[in-house]
This record gives sequence, C-alpha cells and structure tokens, in this order.
Amino acid sequence: MKRIVSICIIICTLAASSAVLYREKKPLPQPEETQTAEFTIMPDPEPLVKAAAENTAVFRYLIKDCDGKVVVYAADTMEIYMETGIRTDALPEELRDRLAAGIGFFEEPELFDFLESYSS
Repeated sequence: MKRIVSICIIICTLAASSAVLYREKKPLPQPEETQTAEFTIMPDPEPLVKAAAENTAVFRYLIKDCDGKVVVYAADTMEIYMETGIRTDALPEELRDRLAAGIGFFEEPELFDFLESYSS
C-alpha cells in the first residue's frame, strides 16, 4: 500500500512539474499591431536635372566618338579614361549617332561588356 501511495505521489509531482513547464513555454502575447508610416527624404532634384542636362556626373563613364575612335571618359571630370581603338566607321549608324551625344555607364563591368561586344 505504501508503495502505491509513493508511486501516486511521484506521478502527481511529475504532472504538476509538467504543467508548470508547459505554462512557462507558452508564447508571450503579441503586442497589438500598429500602423506606421514610412517617409523617405527625396534629394533636391535640381542637381540631378542639371547633371542629366550636362550628360555628366550621372554616369561614372561616358563613351564618345573622338577622331573616328571610341574613347571612354571619366564622366565627372571628362578626362580620357581609356582609348579603345574601336573604329566608329565599323559601328552601326544608330550607335554612331548615340556616340555623338555620348553613352553613359554606371559601372566598369557594364562598360567593358558593352565595349567587348563591339571590339573585333
């Protein structure tokens, strides 16, 4: 009889401790969802419009026709960055027209992909 009582006490103790542990693992109540507004501060558009009109500073590199060859310029300083050796008379007329105004590139890999597609 004492043995049965001891087993019952152990089972009750385990059940009580399981209930306490289960209660502790319950997820915490989530706070009420609130709506927030996100604001972004837009830069002053005037310098961007000015840069786009000048066709400089928007791009990192600018390619143009110079004496019948494609030349790469640093767009911010308009100094020669690289002479390509690509002759413009071998290019399609539409591309020659675009080169007269200048074709801009943001990154060097983009520039080199373009140049590679037109080099022999």
